[in-house]
Amino acid sequence: MNTKVTLIKPLWYQKPIIDALSDTPHKYITACLSRRIGKSIVAKNMAVKWALSTVCTIGYITPTGDLSRKFIRELCTKLNGSSAIKNSSIVDKYIQFTNGSIMYFMSAESGDSNRGNGYKYLIYDEAAFIGEDVYMSVFKPMELQASKVLSISTPNGAKGFFYERFSYGNDKTDKHKRYISYMCTLEECGLYDKDTIQEIKDSSTRMVYQQEYMCVFVNGGISCFGNIDNMVLKSEAEQNTKLFAGIDFSGDGSDETVLTIVNSKYEMVFQKCYKIGNSESIDDMSEILNKYKVFFCYAESNSMGAISIDYMSKDFKKVEGYATTNESKREYVENVIRNFEHNIGGIIDDDNTKLQFNSFVMKYTPTKKITYSNISDNIHDDRVISYCLACLACKNKGHVGVYCIND
Repeated sequence: MNTKVTLIKPLWYQKPIIDALSDTPHKYITACLSRRIGKSIVAKNMAVKWALSTVCTIGYITPTGDLSRKFIRELCTKLNGSSAIKNSSIVDKYIQFTNGSIMYFMSAESGDSNRGNGYKYLIYDEAAFIGEDVYMSVFKPMELQASKVLSISTPNGAKGFFYERFSYGNDKTDKHKRYISYMCTLEECGLYDKDTIQEIKDSSTRMVYQQEYMCVFVNGGISCFGNIDNMVLKSEAEQNTKLFAGIDFSGDGSDETVLTIVNSKYEMVFQKCYKIGNSESIDDMSEILNKYKVFFCYAESNSMGAISIDYMSKDFKKVEGYATTNESKREYVENVIRNFEHNIGGIIDDDNTKLQFNSFVMKYTPTKKITYSNISDNIHDDRVISYCLACLACKNKGHVGVYCIND
């Protein structure tokens, strides 16, 4: 019977984490690591090492059930042929080892499963994306009996137990002597050359790169557009270029329908808001688009937008529907973010417009997908979306590479 398992040799920045998980004084080990440098490999390797070196119960905690099941499959594949595994179940989310150790996988989505087990070791993988409520009510009580607790993740804002625990680990006073923290960024790890790092940097917004690759705990509630006052136009935007437009049709009675026109420098030339997105407002927008001789217009086609676009196209032909999904929204929002980071573009000096831009933030889903939305349901984002669609029209249809930094 072959029970020998070959673990991946740790890289230089992974070794101190593994050493800390083996020493005596530290119970809480926190590792803040960049994307794409092997965060989960450390966690999974340590879990297997614990399971095979002593008879123990291990709790492996992830933000989602899908991630738990993914890790079970990966570990079972890795250990296949070693006879180290006695039994496993993706449905019940556990791996039982031939020496008597057992590893339970739990998620923040169904955190009360297996909560009664006495865990010697606990691992939080993607810890920053585990909700604070489920952590406090379900997982934190499990830590009382544990001898080691590993929390490993990229940052997700300056909040939550992962941020707090990482801060404790950097406090060298006796108050937090049982905590220790480690950090390694993309630029420090040594896995990528300068050209690859630059490609990653160029494909990310500054905020995304800082948080996901440079391990900066970005404060929540900060506009993803930065200081919007810096992007307010000091004078009227030039109009003797090709002009492009974006329309965000209202989804319900509380939203506005907004028309925005920009020039080929992504500067806002005109913006008008309508409380009611009816035929009269569509006729008015068509008149404005023709008056400004707009070269092309994107209009959001979600909900009732498709019907409105069809009606508008009778009087203004150069309008095209654009379906907003989380992915497409991220694309057109990040186009504007990157432009603003390079001081390209600008908006009119209007208090409501500035409020919407200042309240537009980046958020993460439990599966670590980036989304963008207003910080509060009481603040709308129609003016932001309309401007972003107008800039996308300019980027896709204007062929003005000198101003389009993403080309």
